Amino acid sequence: MSEIIKKSFKRNCLICNKQFKTYLCKIKVGKGKYCSKKCSNKVTLIKKGQRISPATEIKKGQKLRFKGFSFTKARKNSGVYKLIYKPEHPFSTKKKTVREHRLVMESYLGRYLKPNEIVHHINGNTLDNRIENLMVMDKMEHDRMNVKLNVHKRWIERS
Repeated sequence: MSEIIKKSFKRNCLICNKQFKTYLCKIKVGKGKYCSKKCSNKVTLIKKGQRISPATEIKKGQKLRFKGFSFTKARKNSGVYKLIYKPEHPFSTKKKTVREHRLVMESYLGRYLKPNEIVHHINGNTLDNRIENLMVMDKMEHDRMNVKLNVHKRWIERS
């Protein structure tokens, strides 16, 4: 059996100047500077009452919730869709999100899309939500158009 040999080095702690043992692999990734957790915390932890930046500070009574967007996949091998946080939307999910391409098409049409209407991406890129790339169609029409994606290859070759 082959043994992995770790080469150890002796270094001095940057805080207390005490000599300690560390490994080359830790030094390469920027670790192995401090002899203990106590010395590391003196540098890395924020002290009580210390202000880092007023712009990023949490104000009293502020709720910590991200209300921007996230990405999701519909199925295992499908495209990635951008979800927008819209709790007031009538067709929002349990997490109160709506797919961005549906919102873009709704604002273009000036009405909510019906549940059986599908927004098709013309170029196939599901993150390209420009209005020129989107087309509204019925679910049956969309399934007919994408029959090669929905039906197994061996069934298409027979017809």
